[in-house]
Amino acid sequence: MLHDEIELLINKVSSLSRTTSELMVNQAELPNLSENISALAYQLQFLEDVKQGVAIIDEEQLKAKIKLIKETIDITENSISSNN
Repeated sequence: MLHDEIELLINKVSSLSRTTSELMVNQAELPNLSENISALAYQLQFLEDVKQGVAIIDEEQLKAKIKLIKETIDITENSISSNN
């Protein structure tokens, strides 16, 4: 179950990264967007490591991390939407 959720998050973060790159967002308009994308890129690498069994984390910590990633994704998507 968590493995499927990790895969969905990996795809979502990758998509957001591409969208942000395509937008070439002006830092002055969305100052936190760059930080959010950087944080998501770091989390993406972590999720890929968990998926491959390289990173070890207990289930409760993983659930908390997934929740944080989802919140960051939502904030980032809302920032992108409000800029369009």
